[in-house]
Amino acid sequence: MWVVSGIFVVVIAAGAMVWAIASHSSSPVRSGEICVTVAMASSMGGGIEHACGEAARDWCRAASVQRDVHAQAVQAQCRVAGILPNAATPAS
Repeated sequence: MWVVSGIFVVVIAAGAMVWAIASHSSSPVRSGEICVTVAMASSMGGGIEHACGEAARDWCRAASVQRDVHAQAVQAQCRVAGILPNAATPAS
């Protein structure tokens, strides 16, 4: 009985992991929405920020007028997602 219960638990756990991985695609475009993901180190270890659709566009617009390290990281990912134009290179 314990063996059958153990196998059942393992099968349920494996199925849940497969479902979680398949349903949370790492693709930047999901359901036609553009997403922005930024990973930043901090004093507490680090974190990941993520936004899609209109929230991502609002986040990119807000970060585009700031000059701190976090805003620069957001701006870089917004450019990758195609929300912000590429940075202009200064004339030499």
